[in-house]
Amino acid sequence: MGSAQVLCATKLGVGGQRGQDDPPMTGTDGRGEVAARLKEAQAAGVGLDVTIRPSRTDQLAATALAKDARPDASERPRALPRITIDRRLAEELPGDAEVVSGADLELVGVLGEGGMGVVYVAEQHSLARQVALKVPRRDATRAEARALVQEGVIAGQLEHPGIVPVHALGLDDEGRPALVMKLIDGVTWSELLEKENHPGWEGWPGTAADRRPGHLEILARVCDAMRFAHSRGVVHRDLKPQNILIGGFGDVYVADWGVAIPMGEGVSENLCGTLGYMAPEMACGDAVDERTDVYLLGAILHEVLTGQIRHDARTAAEAIELAVASTAYAYVEDDASLGAIANRACHLDPGRRYHSVVAFRDALLADERHAASRRLLETARGRVAQAQALARLDRPDEAKRRAFERASIEARFGLDQAREQWPDNPDVAPLEQDLDGLLEAQRRRAAELEELAHQRDRSVGAKQRLQAMVLLSTIAVALSLAGVFVVDELTTARLFYFGLVVLAAISLVVARWRRQIAANAFSRQVLAIIFVYCAFMVLHRWSAMQVGTPPAEVVTRDALMAAAVLTLGGVVVARWVFTIGLLFTVASALMLFRPAWAVIIYAITSALGVVIGTVLVWREQGAPPRTHAPIP
Repeated sequence: MGSAQVLCATKLGVGGQRGQDDPPMTGTDGRGEVAARLKEAQAAGVGLDVTIRPSRTDQLAATALAKDARPDASERPRALPRITIDRRLAEELPGDAEVVSGADLELVGVLGEGGMGVVYVAEQHSLARQVALKVPRRDATRAEARALVQEGVIAGQLEHPGIVPVHALGLDDEGRPALVMKLIDGVTWSELLEKENHPGWEGWPGTAADRRPGHLEILARVCDAMRFAHSRGVVHRDLKPQNILIGGFGDVYVADWGVAIPMGEGVSENLCGTLGYMAPEMACGDAVDERTDVYLLGAILHEVLTGQIRHDARTAAEAIELAVASTAYAYVEDDASLGAIANRACHLDPGRRYHSVVAFRDALLADERHAASRRLLETARGRVAQAQALARLDRPDEAKRRAFERASIEARFGLDQAREQWPDNPDVAPLEQDLDGLLEAQRRRAAELEELAHQRDRSVGAKQRLQAMVLLSTIAVALSLAGVFVVDELTTARLFYFGLVVLAAISLVVARWRRQIAANAFSRQVLAIIFVYCAFMVLHRWSAMQVGTPPAEVVTRDALMAAAVLTLGGVVVARWVFTIGLLFTVASALMLFRPAWAVIIYAITSALGVVIGTVLVWREQGAPPRTHAPIP
């Protein structure tokens, strides 16, 4: 236990020894007073959310709280004016009590009752309105009566939209203080904390499933009111949800200034505030300043996050010990960022807290922006994951391609919005890199497939390819007819020369239209099939001529070779090539079955194959390539 904590424990009588380096205490009266006050609270069973009020108030210079107090503020205060009250409707008067006739305030009902006073709803006849009237309880002590006067003086000096306005302060017909305030038509913040579906939530951000946005906005409004109070040199010391009033039109008021005190005052002889929220310097009886209220605001934020008060204990003494220790709370991961704000605001060392309520509020607002950025980032992360899954599809259809485009656009928009909300969000850049890498990979893939589509595009060089096929058809038909007419005189040498003519014709076609015909892979593959077959045919016929192979056997082998090459071409290049390959396959079977007709069958098949190829080329020119469009 540190020296400050030892001193607190010694003052409060809750155990511990005073350290050698602790500052000297001015006698034992303060220790005894605070310890007695704590015992009194324990004996009375004071709850952790109930305000403990000072036992002595004569040291509070209520009329000198404001920084800009008038020169005569320290002088003896003037006598309070009389406030006339008609109590007939709200109180049972003794039979011999005198009714105040013509009273300006007429009690309508009890609004609330606390340990120090009672708050009534009163009809103010002079202004035809209802007001709140706070008076001491009938059994109140003089100190409690003086506390009510001080509360009125303090609150009366704090004219701010977020602080309950004071209309008048005076004495009733029995000489008791009476404080007239604005009647707030609303609920306490504690009621909204307890009920997510409370009607008072209407108009506030958030939903019944998540009221945190509304709570944070209320907390920011309280910070604005306390900023003004601190500018006037006043510390509230009892900020808690029960003392925050929520009006029906989005208005927020800080109420109950009964334990407020000037900044910097030491109050070692008084234990006051609410145990469940109390700052360590309040428990220790040390001087308070705006950072004390920052602590209380942090305790409220803790309650918003956890649903529990900050010093959740079984007894008052345990609550005091928790306040004196003020250890950091371990929040769940979802509350980590706001939890860090609450822990800093509730730090044991005031110098480690936010230096002002403005700094605390700014941290809340910054976290709200960061939270919005994180939510946008998570949505963008989901869109990136969706786009990545779609990009892995081998054959995406049009719907999948549109879904990829939509996911990519939404991911980019979400990342831009997340960066706009929080320019320094460290998680935006890595996800941007993932998205950029994905889109770049898709662009490269699209370019590759576009090039592949071009290479497989049958419309490229189609005109020249058709002209070449017509020329080859003419030559093939002429040679076939010549072969049929000279079939009896046909030799292997003549077959070889026929082959050379065909090969020469193909070479002339290539030389004439080489750029157009060889403009893409499809045209080159068609040309390669024809050229390779003709070249092997000429080579085969030359070798057959050398060994004296009969013409029938030569053309049968040519037909088998053509069937094999063209069937393979039908699989690799185009289906119409497969059709011609099938024709040569049938012809080969006939030639093997009828060798005597082999030359005629081969001649007819060759001419018919070239003509069929020419017709199919003409019909299929401009047909789309057989490729699968990528996701762009």
